[in-house]
Amino acid sequence: MTFVEVLSLGVLIGLVALPARGDNLVGNPGFEEGAAGWSLAELYAVDSTVAHTGKQSLRYHNVPGGPYLLARRAVPLRPGKCYRISAWVKTDRVESAETGATLCLEWHSAEGYLGGAYPPGITGTSDWRQIVYETGMLPDEVTGGGIVVYGRSGTSGTAWFDDVEVTELPEPLARFSFADAPGAAKQVLFEGPGATAVRIRAVLSPARGVAPESLRLSAKLQAPGYGKEVDGTWEGGLGELRLPPEQLPWGESQVEVTLSWKESGAPVTGTTLTVEKRRLVRMDLVEPNPAGVVGLRPGEERVAVRLSLARQEPGKSRRYQARLSLLSEGKVLRRGRLQRVGDSQPTRLSLSLAGVAPGQYDLRCDLFGEGAATPVARAEALISRVDPARRPANTTWFGPQRMLMVEDKPFFPIGFYILSSFESVFPVDQPYRWITGALHPSYYLPILDRLAGSHFNTVLDYGSTMGGVEPARQFLDAVHARGLRAIFSVKDLMEGAYWQVYTRNLPWKDLREANWNVVRALRDHPSLIAWYINDEVFQPDKWQSAVNVFRDTRAEDPWHPTYAVHYDYPRVGIYRDACDVIGTDPYTLLDDIGLTARSWRECRAQIGPDQPFWAVVQCFGPGYETSRPVDTREPSYDEERAATMAAIAEGATGIIFYCWHSLERSPRFAERFAELNRIAGEVQGLVPILSLPSATPGACVEQGTLSILTKRGKGKSYVLLASTERGDQDVVLRLPFRPKQVRDVQSGEVLTPTGQRLALRFRALDARVLEIR
Repeated sequence: MTFVEVLSLGVLIGLVALPARGDNLVGNPGFEEGAAGWSLAELYAVDSTVAHTGKQSLRYHNVPGGPYLLARRAVPLRPGKCYRISAWVKTDRVESAETGATLCLEWHSAEGYLGGAYPPGITGTSDWRQIVYETGMLPDEVTGGGIVVYGRSGTSGTAWFDDVEVTELPEPLARFSFADAPGAAKQVLFEGPGATAVRIRAVLSPARGVAPESLRLSAKLQAPGYGKEVDGTWEGGLGELRLPPEQLPWGESQVEVTLSWKESGAPVTGTTLTVEKRRLVRMDLVEPNPAGVVGLRPGEERVAVRLSLARQEPGKSRRYQARLSLLSEGKVLRRGRLQRVGDSQPTRLSLSLAGVAPGQYDLRCDLFGEGAATPVARAEALISRVDPARRPANTTWFGPQRMLMVEDKPFFPIGFYILSSFESVFPVDQPYRWITGALHPSYYLPILDRLAGSHFNTVLDYGSTMGGVEPARQFLDAVHARGLRAIFSVKDLMEGAYWQVYTRNLPWKDLREANWNVVRALRDHPSLIAWYINDEVFQPDKWQSAVNVFRDTRAEDPWHPTYAVHYDYPRVGIYRDACDVIGTDPYTLLDDIGLTARSWRECRAQIGPDQPFWAVVQCFGPGYETSRPVDTREPSYDEERAATMAAIAEGATGIIFYCWHSLERSPRFAERFAELNRIAGEVQGLVPILSLPSATPGACVEQGTLSILTKRGKGKSYVLLASTERGDQDVVLRLPFRPKQVRDVQSGEVLTPTGQRLALRFRALDARVLEIR
C-alpha cells in the first residue's frame, strides 16, 4: 500500500519503484459522465467548475458534527492479486478527527466484507495532490470490491476528487506473515511462563529494487490505550517485528503493520494482522451469586466457582490441576485441595468460608501442569463476606437468572441516562451549556415527573457527583418520591475519567477519598439500586484506577452491585473482574443494527453465562447528540424495539437508553418518548417470563438470523425471538422437545410445528414470544 503525495508542480515525494501498471479498473474515473456508475451519498455532488483534468470532479462538503457518508463504485478484484489505488485531491479548510479527505479500496467474499486498504488523507487547504496506495496480495476468498472516495469520520470542510484509479500489479512490494504461523491471518497466544513474543516478518520483493535501509518497519495495535508503535529490524531483505506478550491486550486485537520511508515518514505499504491473547483458565463465580457476596442470607458459608480451560492448538498438554485459596492483603488464609481440571467440561471447585470474619478478600485459583509446583496460570476474584444480620432494608442484589432483586422481588431496570448539570432548554444548534457544577432541580424534576407516569423505572444521572453529597441526596430524594430507582454515578471519582476535572472541587484530598465518602453517605438511600463506576475508561494505564473504584465501592457498600459500560465489546471480558454488572453501548442502530445484536452476543460470550449484563440501547439521532443536527436521522420504533428485544434475547436483564438529553432535542420528542414508553411497557410484561429458569437445551435457529432466549416454566416453555435483519426472512427453529401446542403470545396465533421443527415467516425488525406446551 504505497502512499505518495504528488504536488501540482509534478515533484514526486517518496515514490516507490513501481512495475508497469495495467488498465484502470475504475469506470468514469474523472466524473466526466456525471455520477454514472458511482453511488453518491448526500454529501457528494459532481462539480463542473473545478477539475484536475477534464471539466468535472466530485465535490465533498460537510460541516462539523455532520454525518459520516461515502461515495463508492464497484470494481472487479481478483484473489491473490495486488493493486495500486490513486486519486487526485484538492482541499479547502478541511478539518478532521482522523486524517481528512482520502480514498480506500475494500474487498469482499460472497459472505461479506474481508478487508481493505486505507491510506492517510489530506487536511487543511491545498491545491491538487495525489494520494497513491498499494495493497498486499488479496485473500483467496475475494470475489469483488469497491473503490471509495470520502472524508474520514469527523471530517468537515470541502474536498474535490478527480482521476481515480485502481490498477492491478504483478508483484507486491512486500509480503507480511507471522513467523510462527506462515499464511495465517491470525495468531493465538496464551498466558503463562511459556508464552513467547509474536513475531511478524516482512519480506521485500527483489524485483521492486527498494533498499531495506531506506524503510522503517513498524507496528501499532488498534486497541484503546495501545497506540504506541513498535519498531522492527532488518537483516537483508527480511524484516522482523516482535510483540512481547505483556504488551498485548487480552482478547482479539488488530495489528497495523506499516512500511514507511525513513526520510519523509510517509507510509509505503502495509497490512493488518490479527492477534488474540487468551487466558488459559477462566473462573466464573456461581455460588452463592456471580458477584461473590457471601452472607446475604443466613446459612451462606461457601463460595463455588466454575473453571473452564481455553481451547488450545492440537498437541498441547491438557493435564492440569487447580486449587482455590482465600487471601487477605496477599496473605493466604485458607487453601482448598488440588483437583483435576477437565479438558472439555467445566470443573466446579468450592471453598468453605465458615468462621471467616466479614470483610473483603481475594479468591485465587492457581492452575498447575501435571506434577508442577509453579502455577502456569492464575485467576482471581473479589469476595465480600457480609453479616446477614446487618443487611440494610434497601439491599439490592442478584437472584436466580441474573435478575436484580429489589425488596425481594425481580426487578428489571429500564430507564435513561440523564444529565442534570446541563441546561434543559436551548437551541439545538448550540453546544451544551453548564447551569452549575451540581445536579440542578430545574432540569431533573420535569424529567422525573414525566418518567413517574410511564413504564420506565430507573434513571442514571451522568453528573451525580459534580456538586457533592447534598445536591446528590436531594436528587435521590426526588427520585424516591416519584417511585423511581437510581443507578448512582461515581464514575468521575476515578483517576483517568473524562469528566474528573469537574469533581476536583469536592472537599476531599483526592478522588479516591471522595469516592469513599460519597458511597458512605448515600449507600442507605432507599432509591439506590446500583453504583455506576466506569464509563468507557479501559486503557491499560487506567486499569488500576478502575479496579480501585470497584474495590473501594464494594468495601463501603457490599449491599448494592456496581455497573460499568464499555463500548469495546471484543475486549469487554477483561473487565468482568472489575465490576458486578457489565454493559456495552453499540451506537449502530441506524447504520448496522445487526452489529448491535452481534456485539451483545459477543459481550455475553466474553463475560460468561452467570455475570449480569445490562445493555445500553441507542435512542438518539446522531445530529441531536452532537449539538449540530445536520444529520436528522433518528431510530424508528421498529429499530428501537428490535434492538431492545435482541438485547434481552442475548441475555440482558436491564436496559438503559442513551440518552435523555439528546432525545429531548428531537422535534419529534413527544412521539418518540411515547414509542419508547410502549417498548418499556412490553418489557415490563416480560419480567415474569424472564425470571423463569433458562431451558437446557433451549430452542435453536437452524435457518435464519435471530437472537433467541428459551425459558422453562411449569409444563411449558417460552421462546423469545428478535430479528435485527432489515428484510423479511424464512426461519426454521428446532424446539427443545416435541410440543403439543405452540402459540404466539402476542397475537394468540396457534402455530403448527413438524416434529421438533417450526417454520416461521419472520418480518423485518420484529420480535415474538412463543409459548410451547
